[in-house]
Order: sequence, then C-alpha cells, then structure tokens
Amino acid sequence: SYFAFHTIGSSMACTAESYIKIEGMNKRKAAEDFYFLEKLAKNFNIALVNDAVVYPSPRGSWRVPFGTGQRVNRYFAGAHNEYLLYSPRSFEVLKDWQNLFFYGRVLNAAEYITSAKEINVELYKFLIANDFQTAFEKILENSKTDEQIKMQKLKWFDGFRTLKLVHHLRDNAHPNEFMFTALDDMFSKLGLRSIKRNEGDVVPNIDIQIKYLNELRNFDRK
Repeated sequence: SYFAFHTIGSSMACTAESYIKIEGMNKRKAAEDFYFLEKLAKNFNIALVNDAVVYPSPRGSWRVPFGTGQRVNRYFAGAHNEYLLYSPRSFEVLKDWQNLFFYGRVLNAAEYITSAKEINVELYKFLIANDFQTAFEKILENSKTDEQIKMQKLKWFDGFRTLKLVHHLRDNAHPNEFMFTALDDMFSKLGLRSIKRNEGDVVPNIDIQIKYLNELRNFDRK
C-alpha cells in the first residue's frame, strides 16, 4: 500500500517545501498526524529513516477523543484485550485489490467491481456501499493520462478508505485474531524466522514478546 507507514507524530519529518505544498498541518481534534502524513503520501514518496531512533512518551492523554494517548490510557486501565490484531486474511484481500486497482491495466468501473467480487464478496459490498462506480466514472471522465488516473485512484482509495475497508472486513468476514497467532501466520507467509512459544500461551511472556518485536523491526528495516 502507498499508505503502509506508521503515523506517530513525534516520529515524522518533512521538508518546508512539502509542508507548504500540502497547506500545512490540519486542525482536526484528533489524528492530525494520520491525516497530515496521508496528505503528504498523496503528493510525495514517504521514506523510512532507519538510522534515527525516536522515543515517544508513554504517558496517557485526554487531550483528544481518540489516538495514541487514549490507547495508553485504555491499556493501563486493563479494560480491553490489547493483544488482538486485524486478521492477516484481511490484508490478503487488500493486497489483491491493490494489485488489481493500482498495478494492473486500467479497467472500467464495472470491470473493477466484477473483479472485486471474485476476490472477496465483502470487498465487492464495500465498493458498492462507497459508490465506487460513480466515483471511478468521474475519474476516467476527468483524467486525460494514465498518470492522472493513477493520482485520482490514490486520492479515492487513500489511507482512510483503506482503513475503512479493513474495518469492514473485520466486521463482516475476518474478525480480529489473537496477536501472536496472527503474527505466526504472517511470519510463515513472509518467510521470517519463527518464534518458539508455548502453544497454550495466548499471551507469551515479555521475553518472547520482545523476540517478536525485534523480528518485526528487522523486517521493517529491509
């Protein structure tokens, strides 16, 4: 995905020129960093800096209605199972849709909808609910080149709509999974080193968790 990046405000940086081009920081009550980086990604390539380390504060916060600070509050309150992840199956659907929509030849709206139904019926329902046909017909009507079509595709299926699709799949097809079960599945598919743990432990001890974290960090740096 063009939007496969972390959106923690204290770990983001951009040039003055790019900041000006996207008209600066938004004034939303929450998720300002998400929408800011999303807007940058629609206009520039987002790169990962691997030779710098940022240590965000672990404090909770009530400043905004949702976001990192609120999740820290929720974690310490112990009122929610924090060891859940979106199902890897949802990302397989997302991958197939991305390959079709962004990297295949340009189709018409009806062809995309038909192909989406072959990928997953809930993807098809999501496109229908989001009035994809009307939106894409306008994209084709207002774009003269393939590059313009690509840019308009990126603006329609942006980071926020990507997240909405993942949530739709979670609610209607692939429920959240236990974190380490999902990670084992993902590691296997990506050919990463498997982490040994007791199968009966839904939440392994912290030493095992750190091994998972380090494996993910190493993969992220490649």
